[in-house]
Amino acid sequence: RPPPMPGAALPALSAGRPAGGLGGVGAPRPVDRTVRTSDDSAFAFRIEIPKMLSLMAFRDANAFVPGINDLVYGNEKYGIPSTEQRMELGREALEALEGYREARRTGDEQEQARFEKLFDPDDPVGKAFIEKQFASIGYGFLKEPTDVVPNVPTVFYSFRVMVALGGYFILLFAAILFFCYRRTLAGKRWMLYAMLWSIPLAYLASVSGWIVAEVGRQPWTIQDLLPTVASVSRINTGSLITAFFLFVVLFTTLLIAELMIMTRQIRIGPEPPDAHAAQERTSIDNQ
Repeated sequence: RPPPMPGAALPALSAGRPAGGLGGVGAPRPVDRTVRTSDDSAFAFRIEIPKMLSLMAFRDANAFVPGINDLVYGNEKYGIPSTEQRMELGREALEALEGYREARRTGDEQEQARFEKLFDPDDPVGKAFIEKQFASIGYGFLKEPTDVVPNVPTVFYSFRVMVALGGYFILLFAAILFFCYRRTLAGKRWMLYAMLWSIPLAYLASVSGWIVAEVGRQPWTIQDLLPTVASVSRINTGSLITAFFLFVVLFTTLLIAELMIMTRQIRIGPEPPDAHAAQERTSIDNQ
């Protein structure tokens, strides 16, 4: 199942609820991330599929789906800690790591042994520490509880653009297959234009999917363990620039090759149905 916050951001679910429905069409109201709004007031309008969100997230149509407010401010009834509580636990884990580094630097073997025991999953104390403090270590880097909330409108609309285009392509390919089977596709001028103008939509669907993935996962590089603000790479600038231009050259070359192939095929044009039938008859006669 998806991580809790992206799972709440995709449907723009402000307040969690059992048997949560998935909003297929809707317009979330723009509100400040620090304002707690009920789920009913979070949308200008919404059309949803009942219980679908619970079914998708937990494979249980009646399961409780936590909303953005539950994950930021906590929900005692369902045992969901607040982000502020997890930030405190994360700071304790970071302090323990820093203490272990300091012990190794100074050669304090007694302190090293204490911290190693703290991070030992086979030790009862270490197991509890790993499951509680270390599991929230990424929260220790955050400054505000609302930092865990991605840009909800961007994720909400991008996801629906991606899904809508996916449904459109399924219908389009089904129609193309039908006309190909009846050998009438070449005569359907409107369908040929629809196919041509659908090419940019494939790129739009792909970009929308990347937006959902990259914006929806914010602020995490690794969920709950490593936020993007702490994801510092040791790769030098020159290597990044070189890799970037290599990709530019490679994909530009592929684009030129694809355009040349498509242009040449367009100039040749489709094979007339009569010519195809004559070719089949000639093949049969030769046999």
